Amino acid sequence: EGRLRASRRAESAAGAARQAREFAEERSGAASAAALRADQEAQRASTALASFEAAHVRSEWLAGLLEQTHDGIFVWALDSGITYWNRGAELMYGWSRVEVTGTRPAELLLSVPFGDMASIAAVHRQLRDLGAWAGELKQYTRDGRELIVASRMVVLGAATGPRLVLETNRDVTDRKRIESQLEHAQRIDAIGQLAGGVAHDFNNLLTAINGYATFLRESLPEGDPRRADVFGIMEASESAAALTQQLLAFGRKQVMQPEVLDVGDTLESTARMLRRLIGEDIELALILNPSLSAVVADRAQVGQILINLALNARDAMPRGGRLTIEARDVPLNDEYAETHLAVAVGSYVLIAVSDTGQGMTPEVKSRIFEPFFTTKPRGKGTGLGLSTVFGIVKQSGGHIFVYSEPGHGTTFKIYLPKAEEAAAPAAGADVMPVAMGTETILVAEDDAMIRAIAHRVLAMQAYTVLDAGNPREVIELAAQHNGPIDLLITDVVLPEMGGRELADRLLRDRAEMAVLYMSGYTDNAIVHHGRLDPDTEFLAKPFTPATLLRRVREVLDRRDSHGARANAV
Repeated sequence: EGRLRASRRAESAAGAARQAREFAEERSGAASAAALRADQEAQRASTALASFEAAHVRSEWLAGLLEQTHDGIFVWALDSGITYWNRGAELMYGWSRVEVTGTRPAELLLSVPFGDMASIAAVHRQLRDLGAWAGELKQYTRDGRELIVASRMVVLGAATGPRLVLETNRDVTDRKRIESQLEHAQRIDAIGQLAGGVAHDFNNLLTAINGYATFLRESLPEGDPRRADVFGIMEASESAAALTQQLLAFGRKQVMQPEVLDVGDTLESTARMLRRLIGEDIELALILNPSLSAVVADRAQVGQILINLALNARDAMPRGGRLTIEARDVPLNDEYAETHLAVAVGSYVLIAVSDTGQGMTPEVKSRIFEPFFTTKPRGKGTGLGLSTVFGIVKQSGGHIFVYSEPGHGTTFKIYLPKAEEAAAPAAGADVMPVAMGTETILVAEDDAMIRAIAHRVLAMQAYTVLDAGNPREVIELAAQHNGPIDLLITDVVLPEMGGRELADRLLRDRAEMAVLYMSGYTDNAIVHHGRLDPDTEFLAKPFTPATLLRRVREVLDRRDSHGARANAV
């Protein structure tokens, strides 16, 4: 029994020890688990803190970015006003963040969809329906300056909560202005190409009309009442020729005779004529800088510019006023060239023509250089005056700009490139008399009417005339002719071979032959940028029989007096 009791006590002690060991193990495991959980919580807290700090840094970085951009960025509620307004918006529009908070953007900026006069409410409807809108807006700054902005709007937040709009606006006013200038220049250039082509074809017809009218006039005896009809035809032809010259000038296809001009002398001599044209109720003021530089231009065309501008100014001042013509040297720098399309940096002579007349609306101002556009009543103007001015200035290598507002008059600013040399005194006109001839003339002209008229006119003056309609026939005629050929009269534009190439071919064997090119417009074979090649003169279509005879005689006499070939166009 004693051993049994001892054995039971030992078992009981062992069980107690086992229980104590198990309890200790349980406590140790719980402590380890608690420690692990604590470590995990600490890691999560550290991660959360790092994430918060990173988000704070990103938030500050984003806020700094929004403040540094030049775009106008702001947040506004669809049903209330502006809640955020960045630094770029302050600089763009002129209002501070405090001033705009709570204000509706459309009311503050007077926003209107650019190119579309629909209500700004349409933009809001799209924001509500689609959650986004993009387009161009016309807006106004605090000082009333007009802006064109490329705008993007995005709705933020849930549909059930407060709906905020993030709006980003970029100022594209200068870009739109340059695009508008480019579009206008391209449109004007296209119209000029069309006008020049029409004028070229019409000049051929007018040459034929002049020729046949002259033949008819010469066949009628003095006192015949039909001679008055012929003179009427010839006067109408002269008027039509003047119109085609204006079209050629606008299309920059008019052949020029540039020279180094004293601008002051040219303006003073033209001003004396202008005083008679504009009337006594308009005061003419001429303001010239004493150290005015010379320009390279056609003297007659510079005068035409001033006459056309003065006549337009006169019509804009029906009750009288003041016409001011100023001239001075000006440099056009990079800054000016950046805001004026196609302007080359350099030294120019500025001729400014200003009036105190009615001024022009922006719509009229945008079209004034288009041919046949006029605001005058029917029958009071052709609409070619300013288009002619535009063409002459551009063909002279210059630039023209107009500044005008309704009720505040108009100023045309013309910039002509400064000449590198001083102007020479103007030479007088040398008019050659028409004389009978004995020389042999070869005519190359693909227009049958003009060729027939030239042949008839020259033969009437005793010239020996050979003619053909294309270069191949001309070359064959020259090869078959045994005697000398004193003059080749050729159109610049011929089928298969141009007039310049034809002349070069014939001159290989006939170096003594003079060449007379006929042309209704400029052509790169003999004219570059409207200016004739050196030692080249011209006879432009349309021409009269008398003009043709005079130029033929001039070219032949020059050849004989100089002992060398003279070329004329």
